Amino acid sequence: MTGSLPAFAARLRSAAIHLLVFVTLIAGSSSCSFAAPAEDGVDLARVTDHLALEQSLSILEDRDGYLSAGEALRHSGWVAASLRTLTQGFTSSAFWLRGAFYNGSDQSVTRWLSVGVVRLEDVRYFRFAPGEDKPSETLLAGNRTPLDSRPVKAARSVFPITLAPGERTIVALRVQSRSSVSIEASLWSPASFQEADAPDLLIEMLLVGSMGTMALFSLVLGLARRDRVFLALAAGAIAEVIYDLAFQGFLYRFILTGGGDVVLRAPGVLGLIAHVLLCTMAAMFIGIDRIAIWWRTLCTFSAILLAGSLFAAFGDYRTTVSITTVLQVVYEALWIIAVLDSWRRGFGNSRLVLLASGPAVVRFFLYLGHILGIWPASWSVGSEITWNNLSIMLLLLFIAIGRLREIESARDKAQQDLVAFQEHERERLQRAVDERTRELQTALVAAGEANRAKSDFLAVMSHEIRTPMNGMLGAIHLLKSMPLQGKVRTAVNVAERTGAAMLATIGGILDFAKISDSKPEPSYAAFDLRALLADVVAIMSLRAEQKSVSLKLVVDQVLPATVMGDADLLRQILLNLVGNALKFTETGEVCVSAAPDAIHVDWIRLEVADTGIGIPRDRLDRLFEPFVQADSSIARRFGGTGLGLAICRRLTEAMGGCITADSQPGQGSRFQVRLPLPPTDAAEIEIQAPAQQGNAIRKTLSVLVVDDDENNRFVLSGLLDVKGHRVREAADGVQALALLSENPVDVVLVDLEMPGLSGMELVRYIRALGGKGATVPIVAITANVTAGVVERCVQAGMDGYLSKPIMPEDLQRTIDAVCAGRPPAQSDSQMQRDDFLPSLQRELGAETVERLVEQALAAVERSTATIEASIQRGDRQAARRAAHQLAGAAGLAGLIPLSAAAAALENQLAQSSTGEDADIQTTLALAERAIANLRGLQSEFVHKR
Repeated sequence: MTGSLPAFAARLRSAAIHLLVFVTLIAGSSSCSFAAPAEDGVDLARVTDHLALEQSLSILEDRDGYLSAGEALRHSGWVAASLRTLTQGFTSSAFWLRGAFYNGSDQSVTRWLSVGVVRLEDVRYFRFAPGEDKPSETLLAGNRTPLDSRPVKAARSVFPITLAPGERTIVALRVQSRSSVSIEASLWSPASFQEADAPDLLIEMLLVGSMGTMALFSLVLGLARRDRVFLALAAGAIAEVIYDLAFQGFLYRFILTGGGDVVLRAPGVLGLIAHVLLCTMAAMFIGIDRIAIWWRTLCTFSAILLAGSLFAAFGDYRTTVSITTVLQVVYEALWIIAVLDSWRRGFGNSRLVLLASGPAVVRFFLYLGHILGIWPASWSVGSEITWNNLSIMLLLLFIAIGRLREIESARDKAQQDLVAFQEHERERLQRAVDERTRELQTALVAAGEANRAKSDFLAVMSHEIRTPMNGMLGAIHLLKSMPLQGKVRTAVNVAERTGAAMLATIGGILDFAKISDSKPEPSYAAFDLRALLADVVAIMSLRAEQKSVSLKLVVDQVLPATVMGDADLLRQILLNLVGNALKFTETGEVCVSAAPDAIHVDWIRLEVADTGIGIPRDRLDRLFEPFVQADSSIARRFGGTGLGLAICRRLTEAMGGCITADSQPGQGSRFQVRLPLPPTDAAEIEIQAPAQQGNAIRKTLSVLVVDDDENNRFVLSGLLDVKGHRVREAADGVQALALLSENPVDVVLVDLEMPGLSGMELVRYIRALGGKGATVPIVAITANVTAGVVERCVQAGMDGYLSKPIMPEDLQRTIDAVCAGRPPAQSDSQMQRDDFLPSLQRELGAETVERLVEQALAAVERSTATIEASIQRGDRQAARRAAHQLAGAAGLAGLIPLSAAAAALENQLAQSSTGEDADIQTTLALAERAIANLRGLQSEFVHKR
């Protein structure tokens, strides 16, 4: 079996020769007749540079490889060497080379004998004296020998020959290798050898560096883009670089200097791997994988060659490489045919690959001819291999550029497809958004109508429930003042507590409904924080005394006295928290404390702590939600709606702060409010009303009241007279301009809706008068206070506004502010408007209020009748004017729901040809109730007289 392998390899080599058509021509031309070498030998002195020794040597084939140097020298089988006999291919024979050398000079000469190629495994040097059959010197080389043990450290086997003047010597070389046997013998001067070796090394390193850079570039692109062509290109380039270093002997020269089996096998193994990777990469780049038959064929041969590389690495190297070399010829031929077929099919990259790989393919077949022993190594290896590396570099470069263009083109197409898809999706989403917007707008209109209906209902309920409740509680107070005994007094007390609880519940619901409709807008002004805290404690102290609970106030010494914020909202928060604490505390104490916040600058930490029943921790998260209490049993035991803390959170957040709670069941609760309340100068605190300042002296002002309604002028003049101001009245805008042209005033109060000149137009005329009229403070009086109305007032040049009914303290505070050049602080006094008539009675007296009630009753009855008649006859303008008069009259009498409904009807009539039936009916129904209430008040005044 062992003997059959060389024979099989020989048959394969013969087949490969027939595949290469032009081999026979070259082989025939190279088979020259054996010529005997020169008898005298080679004169070393004449070799000044380089001399090829093919024609100066004899060759002997030792088929068994057993001859010794002496035996070989005496052997009769020597023939003249030639290029053909020096190229043997894969063979197990040992080959002996013999040559004679002498020194014809008068000086000692040293020349280097080089034996290539670099892949030869075992090269031995024997030197004989003339006529002797025993060597006088023996040297070992070849890649099985460590580099340090060789006489000259070079990739090729180099032996120095030194001869004295006139000295002669015989040199015998023994060559045997498991790699392809191709022998190149040359004689060099040492300097020439080193000079010739350096450029080859430099060129090789440049080409290897360039190909390594290409491999790294392809690897980065392949990993970044996850592209298999670039990854295969990188792998093939790396394998080609390592293979070239091994094939040229540089791997042995600089890395694997120990020599041995690895150095021998590396070219054969790496050559197979590089060939497969490069061909596979090119096939993928072309798209041959889309041609099933070619792709399967190439993959099959690739697998066979890769399996052969394993056998070459670990098995019989000579036999395996000789077989796989022939298979590579078949593989390369099939690859070329596949590329041509893909070109025929119209694959764009096939022509590029075919043209770029042409030089590499030609060199590949030349290399195979050398490996198979068809022609000498100089035809395909040595410095001539440079052009092969350049051709491979060209192929890789073209493929890389082509692949980048493909990727760029694919990316552009993907981007175009993406843009088209996005445009399609955008149009689809836009249609969906438009449709959804229409639905939302419809829902928003419906929600607005529902919200307005809710607000109207709450306004009506506020008046319709609280008014009789106030009357009922007043009657209960009268009953308590009478001498009642036993069960009667008990019943009266129960009725009082029940009525007060019901009124508080209704008030809480109305408060929450109000802040739920829109976020409260804080009105920032300077106020005394310490005084506000003391005021809250004073207000709640009576309830604390009734429950025998201690109510304390603890104020940090560094707490600023004057801060900037909304005092009304803060007071409401603290009253709710303290009231809550007192309600759930049976014994112990409630402590209100205030101190600067430790986390935020210019923030104040307010705390209300009690020793009440406490709250479970799992209920704290939902404590600030509307209509939520810690337990349903608490609602049954203590009452309430669960809205107080929800209102506190809404108000706190509106002021830019936060509220938290901490509690332990049975130990009490602690509520903390943190608010931004920056300290300010005490001089910025707004001047307080006379009722709060006692005997403070106030400046007397000249005030012009402009209103077409006599009742409005009556009320405003009365309130101003009480304050000591001088009042002048005008029934319309023309009369007001005439009065102002005669005598300037300090303040102008003007109704917005008047016949002739409206309030807005009158302001513009006043500002155009020049002089003091251009800067006189002007305050709007209106029953319709909305964001739009307020904005129009500011744009027209007004300095402030007042909403009907006008509370005495609001009137004076606004006048003081506009006269001082400050924006008036609009206090949230809406919850106090039910006490309008009692407040007015305190300011103006019972007779004035009685007259106001009579005038309001007459105005409401007159306006209501006018509205009904105008609607019936279709006179929209008359109905609108009557609605305006009704809104003003109701507002001045404190009839808030009626005033709001009339103002809404006025707006509706101004915007459409007819009013909504619902608005008309709501207004008329409220007017009927208002008339009944005013008549009741009128009867009370008559009864008191």
